[in-house]
Amino acid sequence: MVAAGLASEFQVDYVRRHFAENFHVRHEKDVCQRQKDRLVLVKGKRGSRLLQRAVRISSTGHDVKGRELKVLSEEMHQTFGSFDGKMSIQCGPPGVDDQGVYRAPT
Repeated sequence: MVAAGLASEFQVDYVRRHFAENFHVRHEKDVCQRQKDRLVLVKGKRGSRLLQRAVRISSTGHDVKGRELKVLSEEMHQTFGSFDGKMSIQCGPPGVDDQGVYRAPT
């Protein structure tokens, strides 16, 4: 791993240069600025990329009041586990069960 941290911890020019292909950074005005205090950016070494593109892990569910929210999709639930029983993935990063973690080469 080359660098990791909250977007707000990096200089703006560094983020633009090193994370230029990241969706959140490409949509800086709409997304990155709004999420910079909770958006974690990770820059791997050459050859450490596991995926060619992002994989959707969410589906739409409902809270107890019937409001829509993003929840872990059934397919990803099988991959990552139960997130300690918290199916909503909207508020903060959930904890992934150890058996659902693949470690990228560093």
